[in-house]
Amino acid sequence: MMEENIFTRVRRFLRGGYTLAEVKEMWAEQHYVGLSKGGVNSYEIAYKQAEPYHDWVFTRIRYKQWQSCINEIRKHGLGYSSQKKFKNFVGQVSDFAIKNEWAEYNFAKMLQLDRHKPVTIKRPFSEGEIRKLWKYSNRIANVDLVLILIYTGVRVSEFLNVKMEQDVYINDRYFIVTESKTEAGRNRMVPIHRDLIPFFKARVKYPVLACTKRGDTFGSYNNFRNMYTELMKKLDMNHTIHETRHTCATLLDSADANEMATKRILGHAGDNITRAVYIHKQLADLLKAIDLVKGKDI
Repeated sequence: MMEENIFTRVRRFLRGGYTLAEVKEMWAEQHYVGLSKGGVNSYEIAYKQAEPYHDWVFTRIRYKQWQSCINEIRKHGLGYSSQKKFKNFVGQVSDFAIKNEWAEYNFAKMLQLDRHKPVTIKRPFSEGEIRKLWKYSNRIANVDLVLILIYTGVRVSEFLNVKMEQDVYINDRYFIVTESKTEAGRNRMVPIHRDLIPFFKARVKYPVLACTKRGDTFGSYNNFRNMYTELMKKLDMNHTIHETRHTCATLLDSADANEMATKRILGHAGDNITRAVYIHKQLADLLKAIDLVKGKDI
């Protein structure tokens, strides 16, 4: 909790209480402990949506002001998911303020969001499309990155944080995902399919795995997504980035891979790589699972 001197207390008394910025800072000090980088970023984005009210006394921000933030999110073309994240932020910060007796009401429950639209059914890449990707993997820039995503099942947010020197063990055929939006996804081993090894070796001299063969990095999720979208057009394919992950799950299932190994590869089950006694057995199980999947010979 931040410390206050006598002048700060007097100013707070005169203006009528803590500002949103102050409440958020104290809430974050506790709430961000142990939270993933992606989780923190999600809350920071939500907080920025309330920028017009950062210097307002928290108790003076009522339903009307919070709802105006939701309306602005909507005007910028952001849908239910972004609105829900903002509502969640308001709810948590308000509960924190109420618990500390700095506020009496939580307006989050009253906020009106757009109707939740059903999630689009995920379509895995077909065998024909995967064959096409292998065919052009050395002819069209960045096709190999799509294949890495398909054969590892990692999320793009995880992929962008894989460091070559620290996280990748090519000779042992695995890498470690250190950044993930879920607890089970963090610090997990991901096996490297034998046919992906040349793609990893092509980047061994660069800082991160998610770069072009020339070493150019993408810098952000949006830049990577833009590259991916253009690449799909060039290849005459229509798949979201997340469908690479769905494809990995489908390939493993079709190959009758061990269910627990599949969960560990995708980050649906915790790994705890610090328990060295289990590392070699676990890696062997993961490699056995991924090696059941056809690569270039699909």
